[in-house]
Amino acid sequence: MTEPALVRLEPLQSVQPKGALCAARYLDRGAGIIQDTHTCLYWLREPLEPAPEFDGRWRRAGRWLRWMFNRSGAGNPATGQASAYTWEEALQAAAAFNRAGGGAGYQDWRLPNRGELKTLLNRRQHPAAFSGASAGRFWTSWPHRYPRYAWYVDFDTGHTGYLSKDARLQVRLVRGGGHEPALSIA
Repeated sequence: MTEPALVRLEPLQSVQPKGALCAARYLDRGAGIIQDTHTCLYWLREPLEPAPEFDGRWRRAGRWLRWMFNRSGAGNPATGQASAYTWEEALQAAAAFNRAGGGAGYQDWRLPNRGELKTLLNRRQHPAAFSGASAGRFWTSWPHRYPRYAWYVDFDTGHTGYLSKDARLQVRLVRGGGHEPALSIA
């Protein structure tokens, strides 16, 4: 009888980032994508922008996606501020973003939960990786126990709280990076 081969899980070797290593925690993966090496989450560098013809429903999502990634500067081109969404609009925007092709070849982008979004609050590491449009309040995917409210994270104060789902806040999408170990047979 032969002994079974041992299977050992080893982490993948570090991949050289397309851009600079951002503050020792964030890797710039190009195409507006930042990887958090501590959580293995992938974030859009810029807050989500709506289609210019946004009226509560998403139309012409493909045109919107091209506009979003080809624009220069952060936030709304006219005001320099990121766009604001109600909580329902934020959920619809994430779905529309994925239907329009998503980002970096992935179509599983979503609103982050409260814990995920709070990982970006480290003041010393955050500014180097994300744009100046990252100040303010951002929606999370978590509804509050009271149906008219949902949770947010405030990047100005570092606090979390809940507001009416009709409030207009910014949106930053995330996708689960998941650590994918490589198999090696010893």
